[in-house]
Formats: sequence, structure tokens, C-alpha cells
Amino acid sequence: MELINIKTADLPVSLQNNEVDAISVWEPFAHEAKQLLQDKAIELPCGEIYRTTFNFAVMKGFAKDHPETLQNFLRAVDNAVTFIRNNKEKSQAIVATSLNLDEENVKAIWDDYVFEIFLDQSLLLSWEDIARWAIKNKFTDKTKVPNYLNFIYLGGLEAVKPEAITIIR
Repeated sequence: MELINIKTADLPVSLQNNEVDAISVWEPFAHEAKQLLQDKAIELPCGEIYRTTFNFAVMKGFAKDHPETLQNFLRAVDNAVTFIRNNKEKSQAIVATSLNLDEENVKAIWDDYVFEIFLDQSLLLSWEDIARWAIKNKFTDKTKVPNYLNFIYLGGLEAVKPEAITIIR
């Protein structure tokens, strides 16, 4: 296998033009590639083996000094999740407009996403896997995987939506 460095946005057309045999890409580019290739496209599903999360990070001092601010922020995110669930089409239109995407593409990939606020054990496992990989490949001078529980502030989510925390403590 030969790896070729191509800008993400150019990958669908590179595949269509036979400049590459396969691509590894995320949305909306995977959907674009499928549209370009039509019945010649073969998609290897990753929904069961790969998960993208978006994590919020603040400095420890900020969390300690501004717990109400963090609770308000988490309530706002949880309200947004509720809005998304109750207003699917309007949410899709907002995302398409905000990200300058084609609304039909957004609709086509929408159900691949899970909109939820949570802290679960798989987050810690992912971070630990990344740390082991970085140590093994000498991307750090550390030799021990940290206890990532020490880096998570649970107080905000405990106050707002405690059932969303499933981390083993």
C-alpha cells in the first residue's frame, strides 16, 4: 500500500479520477464520494468501530472558580440536544447554513450522528489507548499512562444531568 497525501476536500474527486484506489475520510466528504461514484462506490462501515466525540475542556482553576458558569454551559448544551431531537429538519437547516454545506448532504448523513451529552467509560479507554500508543511510539518521554480521572471535572455534569455520567470511579 502506498499512502498519498491529498487535501481532504480533494479526496472524493481523486477517487473518482482513479488517482487513488481508496480513501479514508469523514463526512461530508464520504457522502460526496458516494455521490460521485454512484454504484461503483463501496463503503466500509465504521459506525460500530469508530466514534468521534467532542469534548469540552477548561483549566482546573476556572472549573473551581466558576462552577455555575460550567453548569449553565452544560444546561445550554443539553437544551441544544433537546432542540435537535425535537426539531430535526430545522436543526439540519441550521447546521447546513452554519457550516456552508448542502442541506441534502446534511440530511443524508444526519442519522450517523448521536447528539447527546455524556461522560462514559469509553472516553477514558480511548484516552488510555492514545497514551499507550504515544508512549510506544516515543511521542512522549512519559513511560506510564496517566489516571485520566484526575483530569475530569464531574461536578458540572453531576449538577445538571447526573445520569449522563457512567464513568467507573
